[in-house]
Amino acid sequence: ELINISVVSKLPKETEKSLFEWSDHSINSELPLACGSSVTFDLTLNAIGDFVIETNATKSNTTRTAAANRSSAAASRSQTPYSSHQNSPAHASASAAKKTQLLGSTTLANFISELQTSNKSKQISDKRITESIDLCPSKIVEAVLQFEYSGGPGLASGYCRHSSLAITIEIQPSLLITHWDVLPADLPTNCFLVLDAMNATTQEMELRYTSSKEILIEANETCRIPVPIERCPLVDDEVDGDDKRDDSSQSLLSRCRQHLINQLSLNWMLSSTGIKGTASVANVPYSDQMLNSILLSPIQWEVTLNEQNLRNGNEFCFKTGQYISVGISLYNCSAVSLKSLNLSIHYYQDYQNSHRIGKERNYRLDMKKALTGFDRVIINEIESMKSYCHECGLTFFYTGIYKLEIECNSMTATDESIKHKVLTSSDIAQNKAAKSPSAVTSLWKCSPSIVISIE
Repeated sequence: ELINISVVSKLPKETEKSLFEWSDHSINSELPLACGSSVTFDLTLNAIGDFVIETNATKSNTTRTAAANRSSAAASRSQTPYSSHQNSPAHASASAAKKTQLLGSTTLANFISELQTSNKSKQISDKRITESIDLCPSKIVEAVLQFEYSGGPGLASGYCRHSSLAITIEIQPSLLITHWDVLPADLPTNCFLVLDAMNATTQEMELRYTSSKEILIEANETCRIPVPIERCPLVDDEVDGDDKRDDSSQSLLSRCRQHLINQLSLNWMLSSTGIKGTASVANVPYSDQMLNSILLSPIQWEVTLNEQNLRNGNEFCFKTGQYISVGISLYNCSAVSLKSLNLSIHYYQDYQNSHRIGKERNYRLDMKKALTGFDRVIINEIESMKSYCHECGLTFFYTGIYKLEIECNSMTATDESIKHKVLTSSDIAQNKAAKSPSAVTSLWKCSPSIVISIE
């Protein structure tokens, strides 16, 4: 005996398979059918829809944000010769310190503070909400479920019975993503994917965006959620042979998109009805700058002070006049060689309680410390999967808290190094101002800055 079940609709075949699901194995296991008996099977209908909505307001906000980032980067560069957008100091206060402790990231705390002080960013207007819902209305799907059954002499003669069932499905919007951006985290191996998640239903929605974090969103309201993710490695360890070292831009960006899909899981549930679902981020139109920001830096840092390894957030304590040996190791984890690099160490004191713009950091430490060796080194080349080591010495003459900022930049960036760079706001401004790719310089920093306490 034979039973065939098929679906006829105007949907693409891949979408059709995802929308209608049943088990042929469970159906065939009940064959052959006795006289007067029937076959019962489960037909699962999955509501496949669009979760990403890019409104006109979203596009204009993205343009204004990019312009604001470029202005901020330009102002930051004019303050001190070594300041940057990613490592700009935050004004210390009781509320800021508490917010940083709760969020676990200084950069994210500053970003949330900016949103709270801006009335336009704090509340999304009803017009924008209505526009988002109008751009994603309910979708009607019509399909025909066809059955073919044959058995006994009829099957041997090539005859069968046909039956059809018309199905009409209304797919209503659930969770909509109206805005997205990428922010750096305190750890160089992590970053934040910031999403504006809108509850397009008429019920309260519970959204779980990590294994331990969830948020309640009221009906027709939008919440901004920072999703911590690990940066995408430049080399795919799961691929063998020459494909593992495929460093083309399209290959990296494609793997970066898949990396985000594997890490993000937006599971929602309507509190009153218990209806559950998962929002897909596969169709989020990330820009190339966002994807480059998600890629890991091609340089992995290892820093030691008097043979003590640097740990995230720890503070080194030394005596006045004590010799401090600074060991720096740069590991090239990319698939290409990095050439013409400039390694430099900067020293400063962070005046976190200063309210004078441009006076938050003091880089004039020539009379407070002595240097043994070189704090600036030119590196001709670091081959792929190779390391470069440098060592120098420091001695501080006065008590206080000092910070070391270690960075490496390419003096003449090649096409290969540009492909693997992690773009910041200042990088984007430099790229647009550059007349040719050879004029672009890549900058990588050891993050966070090293804190040294002198007693």
